[in-house]
Amino acid sequence: MVLASPMLIARLIGLAGIFAFPIAGTLAALGFLLEYLAWTVGFGAVALLRFQRPGGTLPSAPIVTA
Repeated sequence: MVLASPMLIARLIGLAGIFAFPIAGTLAALGFLLEYLAWTVGFGAVALLRFQRPGGTLPSAPIVTA
């Protein structure tokens, strides 16, 4: 509800007419950015969990001696 509220409020304010457009537009942009941030963080967390190596260790690089 917290993520969707700026967009919902913007749409309600937008019903007031053309004079409320700056407020509604600002709230809509803020709502879009909040939702984008939430989706991005969520997909990043899923990707990290999905592609994590078993055991949680990173592969070690071979040591090359000249």
